[in-house]
This record gives sequence, structure tokens and C-alpha cells, in this order.
Amino acid sequence: MSEPDAAYAFGDSAPASERLALVARIFAPSTRSLLARLPARSGRRVLDVGCGPGHTTRLLAEVCGDAHVIGLDRSEVFLAEARRDAGPGGPSFVHADVTTPPLPHAPADVVYARYVLSHLGERAAVLRGWFETLVPEGVLVMEEPEWIEAVEDVLRRYLQITSGLMAARGGELYVGRELGAMARALGGRVLHDDIALVSPTTGDVATMFGLNLRAYRDDPWVLAHYDAATLDRIAAGLAAWRTLTDRGRIRWGVRQMIVERSSGLP
Repeated sequence: MSEPDAAYAFGDSAPASERLALVARIFAPSTRSLLARLPARSGRRVLDVGCGPGHTTRLLAEVCGDAHVIGLDRSEVFLAEARRDAGPGGPSFVHADVTTPPLPHAPADVVYARYVLSHLGERAAVLRGWFETLVPEGVLVMEEPEWIEAVEDVLRRYLQITSGLMAARGGELYVGRELGAMARALGGRVLHDDIALVSPTTGDVATMFGLNLRAYRDDPWVLAHYDAATLDRIAAGLAAWRTLTDRGRIRWGVRQMIVERSSGLP
């Protein structure tokens, strides 16, 4: 996810791309389980908003069969990577600011967003714009962090920095806590609302967090609130865990929702 440029803290550098590949691998099973709940009718046109380098877009194309799946993102760097990896006959990718309606290729049968709203300021308005992109009986599918539990201080410190940086840019790391109220305010029918539990290996988490820290440690907000020694200690702690295969030091509660646009809505 890289929407929009002004709010997205993690950038579209090589480390950011590497991190998103790891995110895709960690969260693919829970996302696949969610997509298996899509109504059978919702397979015609699918928009993946804030698609980044296209990991979720390709997963949508796999799950949705012969649907026309289109990834939307503002990063030309990520879009070039997505087009390269999709290959001939794969999903298509379009440059777009997904925070500003109308979305390209609207209307859609499915609008999907994973870890996008957490980076945005005007979340309720953006969500409504996506919802209004849907055809009658189309569905909005969302995944966002509800909570992240960490037992190690270095992980908690990293999350504290990340949450603060996102808030400074108008986002909210734990936006899953807001998602239910925002989704129900749309006036559609909630088809699914649950928390998926994800517990990656310590090594995967340490690698993912280390890549993020590299991407944003020179951000002005970070430099104004944390000294170099603190950042170095966190980076060193994460680096020391990159090969660990145990689980349980950290886990995610991911809010997953599917909301249908009723046929009677304008």
C-alpha cells in the first residue's frame, strides 16, 4: 500500500518493496480465508485500492477466477513492479489517487483494501467514496489492524514509533477499532465482521520491522522525537532476531469486514 504520497510513511524504495513482499506472505492465509467468503456473484470487476507492487491484486485474481482485476496505486515505482510480476494475461494496474473519487474503471463489483485506511486522514470520506463506487449488491472488502500484541520491549518500542509517525501524518495504526462504526455508517449490509489472528515467526516480524525502520528513520518527525542511539538499539535488536523461527512474541488482530451495497441505495 502506498496511498497517498503525503501520508504513506514507508515509501516505495527497494526496502519498502521487500517489506511488502514479506507482508504479503505473512498475511496471505488470513486474506485468502476472507476472500473465500465473497458472494459468488461478486466476480466481474474487482478494484484493489492502494495495491502497491500488486501482491494482493494477484491474490484477488487467483481467488476471483475470470474476474477483471485492476490494481490502483499512486506509486509508479510499485506499479512498474506490479506489471512486471503480473505478466501477460494477469491483472492490470492503473495510476490513481484512491482517496479522490471517482475511481478509475468504476463501477465495480468488489472494492478491496488491505492496510490502506490506517495511513489516511479523512478515512470516513474515503471509505464512502469507495462504497459509492460499487454496483448494487457489490461488496467493499477491508482488512485493517485492530491490535498488535508484543511481549518484547524492542517490538513495543518499534510499534510506538510507527504509531506516532502514522498519527503525525493523519493516520491511525489501529484503525480496525474504527472500522465497524465507519462501515455501518455507510448504510450497507454487513456480510462479515470478525478478527483474524495472525502470529508470524519472530524472524519474519524482525525483518519486516527492520525494513520499515530503515525506510522511515530519517523522517523529520522521527528525528525530532527519537535520538539516533534509541533508533540504533531498536535496529540492532531487530537484526539479532532475523533468523528466529519461534512464534508468540507478537501477534496481530486484523479486523476483516465485507459490506454489501444494497440495491435500494442511491
